[in-house]
Amino acid sequence: MLGGLFTIADDVLMIILAVVSAGILVFELSGAPSPTEVAVLDHIDLGIAAVFLCEFSIKLFTARDKRKFFRTHWWELLASIPITNPTTQALRILRLLRLVRLLRLNEGIGEILDYLEKFAANTHLVLISMVWGLIALAGAGSFFLFEKSTIVHGPTLFDSFWWAISTMTTVGYGDIYPKTVGGRMVGIFLMLSGIGTTGIFTASIASFLVRDGRK
Repeated sequence: MLGGLFTIADDVLMIILAVVSAGILVFELSGAPSPTEVAVLDHIDLGIAAVFLCEFSIKLFTARDKRKFFRTHWWELLASIPITNPTTQALRILRLLRLVRLLRLNEGIGEILDYLEKFAANTHLVLISMVWGLIALAGAGSFFLFEKSTIVHGPTLFDSFWWAISTMTTVGYGDIYPKTVGGRMVGIFLMLSGIGTTGIFTASIASFLVRDGRK
């Protein structure tokens, strides 16, 4: 799965560079860039081409079947040609080959979404998050009601929510703390609830990863 995530991240980066490259092509064809702008665009395209060529070389070097890899990815080599001089200006349209990465990204995103759906279903992520959020909201409201009259400027609703979150996560910054018995009882409840729900959540994740790893 981690390998898939790294592949997606690599494709996202390459797609961003491909979109920038296509934008440069559109700008050059639709506008009349000055010599200074042309020089800047040429340097940008050269850098993008170098990144594509470097990625292609690394993947070719690490591929188990280099001939098969070259047969299926030869277009990436063409997309790595820098278009920075009059000799190669006619090949500018090859920049659009870089956008083919969009198709690969779509497939990868589908795999990631399927895995996340499976992860959420097996770890009860939605249910636990809802319970955790409801407890935090109830605790924040109760804390606000108990503590608002203890001082002239009592905690705001946001302060109460901040306190509830920090208490449930057992962070406890200490910038806001209960002064009433009721507020402290709410704090005890939130601490125990936070430990319990967090423990259930982490145990569910660990169980899912173990089962998935065995499969």
